[in-house]
Amino acid sequence: HPIGDLMAIAAKFSWGGYSVILERANRRGVPTIEGMRRAFFWTLAFSVPLALLGTTDWGGAALGGSLKLTLDAGANAARFASLANWGHILFLGVLASAIGYASWNYACAVLGSVKTSFALYFTPVAGVAFAMLFLGEPFTWISILGGLLILLGVKVAQA
Repeated sequence: HPIGDLMAIAAKFSWGGYSVILERANRRGVPTIEGMRRAFFWTLAFSVPLALLGTTDWGGAALGGSLKLTLDAGANAARFASLANWGHILFLGVLASAIGYASWNYACAVLGSVKTSFALYFTPVAGVAFAMLFLGEPFTWISILGGLLILLGVKVAQA
């Protein structure tokens, strides 16, 4: 579906913008932990309102019906009362986000954002490889061609 492709492209631009801002912060000598603190502040500032509105089957639909927001206090109370949901939030907040941001920020401080950003291009290659290994996805010629094009693009960009 094209909306998923557009969201993936938007995520790449967003991450690229973050890397440029991070590069400027590194040049100014802003400590890595300070940069992370600021990034998390803005992440919370934009995501908490959506979390409080909730995503349920009730309420107005956005993004063609894939995101449904509600002000139903009962539905939101049920979501926040679930221990499993708090575990998901903790996992995403601490492991997926904090460790990911810390690793990225450290790599940008050591290597620079341009060299570190090349890692973004390898995400589809790693995704296909893991899908083949762990999900039993078939090994197709299009997978090989896509991987080779990515490697060629990285090589051209480094020249």
